[in-house]
Amino acid sequence: MGVDFTWDHISLKNYQFVLETSPKAKRAIGNSVQLAVVITIIGVMIGTMFAYFRVRKPNRWNQLSEIAISLPYALPGTVMALSMIFAWMEPIPGWNPGIYGSVLILFIAYFTRFLILQVRGSITAVLQVDYTMEEAAIVSGSNSWVKWRKILLPLLLPSILSGAFLVFLTALTELTVSSLLWSSNSETIGVVIFGFEQAGYTTYSTAFSSLIIIFILLGFFLLYITQFLWNRKVARAR
Repeated sequence: MGVDFTWDHISLKNYQFVLETSPKAKRAIGNSVQLAVVITIIGVMIGTMFAYFRVRKPNRWNQLSEIAISLPYALPGTVMALSMIFAWMEPIPGWNPGIYGSVLILFIAYFTRFLILQVRGSITAVLQVDYTMEEAAIVSGSNSWVKWRKILLPLLLPSILSGAFLVFLTALTELTVSSLLWSSNSETIGVVIFGFEQAGYTTYSTAFSSLIIIFILLGFFLLYITQFLWNRKVARAR
C-alpha cells in the first residue's frame, strides 16, 4: 500500500515471510488448526447427541440446557473472555489449576462459545429424519449401535458436516475472545493478523489473510465433494 504498481513490486516475499520466516505466524497456524480440529471433533460428538435427545425426548431440562449453550455465543467476545478469566483464574479461592495463561483456556472458551453452532446444525439434521425409520429398526431387532451406524449417520452426516465445518471456520478465524486469552506461544491466526496490522505491517497481514481465504475456499470445495459423494452413496444403497 502506497507503493507504485510496478513489476518489481510483484513478488511472493510476503507470503514467504508468513509461511517460512515468521515464527509467530507458523505457531499461530499450528495453534489455530489444532484448536479448531479438537473443538470440531468434540462438538460433533456432544452437539449431535444433545441435538438428538433435544428433538426426540424434549423436556424442560434440555430446553434450559439449550438456552444455556446459546448464551455464550450471544455474549460479546470481550465479555465472554473476561468471564473465562474470572472463572479460571481461581475457580476455588486459593486454588489455581493453571488453566488461565495456557492454551487450555482457549480450548474451553472456544468449545463453550461455538458448541451452539453444531447443536443447531444437528437439530436441523435430526428434524429431517422421520422417527418411524427408527421405530422400524427397533421392531426389526436392531440395537442402538446398529440404528446409528446404518440409519441415522448416513442420513445425518451431510448436515452434521456442514455444522462441523462452520464450527471449524469460526474457531480458526476467531479474534475477540483470543485477543484477551492468548499468552506466550499460544497465539492464534486472528491475533497474529491483528498484530501485523496494528504494527503497520499491512503487507504481511494481507498475505496472511489471503492464505486463510484460500484455505477456506478449499475447505468449502472439499466439503461439497464429500457431501456429493456421500449422498450418491446413500442413494445407491437405497
